[in-house]
Amino acid sequence: MQLKTIDLHSHILPDFDDGSQSVEMSLAMLRREAEQGVDVVCATSHYYAHHEGIDAFCTRRAEALERLSAAIRQTYPGVLVAPYLMLACSDSRHYCRICPNVYRFSGMPLSKEQRGMIHNRNERIPLSLIPDTVAFFGRVLERC
Repeated sequence: MQLKTIDLHSHILPDFDDGSQSVEMSLAMLRREAEQGVDVVCATSHYYAHHEGIDAFCTRRAEALERLSAAIRQTYPGVLVAPYLMLACSDSRHYCRICPNVYRFSGMPLSKEQRGMIHNRNERIPLSLIPDTVAFFGRVLERC
């Protein structure tokens, strides 16, 4: 089994919070991540309710993601850039009340027993589901 390295907390969105100051800086950060063997980078952002409303924050974050996504696609053809997608759809239900930009769906057919493996001890999904799941999300991204 091939292991992947994921950076789960990166302030990579350009000119957004206390991270990258520009698209160019974001691309440089991504290059450094790749040089260090990181396979997946998750863009994280701080939200301060006393600074701005959630709608303004979500709009600003979506615009920053689009600027970075366009630069990534132009610089690194073939690299997958995805919006917030949660495979199990479980935690995303908490965000739907406050943000219009949450996508809830599962790209894999899971039995009740398999769903029980998510957000549990020894969290996992069956490896046999990975190829179809990747193909599903690829098709979603191609068509959206």
